[in-house]
Amino acid sequence: NNLKKIEVGLFQGCVSLTEIIIPNGVTEIEGTAFTVCDNLKKVTIPSSVTNIDYYAFDRDGGKGTCMLVTPKGSYAEQWAENRSRFEVVTE
Repeated sequence: NNLKKIEVGLFQGCVSLTEIIIPNGVTEIEGTAFTVCDNLKKVTIPSSVTNIDYYAFDRDGGKGTCMLVTPKGSYAEQWAENRSRFEVVTE
């Protein structure tokens, strides 16, 4: 897998997305990568991710929370702590 980052706006506005599994080896999720993916219910982020832009998962009126599955102690767990959109589940 050569994918190292999810680039700015890559899936922006993709309302058909309901679940995302970020592949192991990705280290960065850039700003607006998943912005306005308002039907997103579950995101799995591996421990290889060490940078998530503050606006990577912004939404526009999406309802409910999104489950974030990530290893305990990972950067993603810490990143999601103050974001009410995410319900964190650690592995």
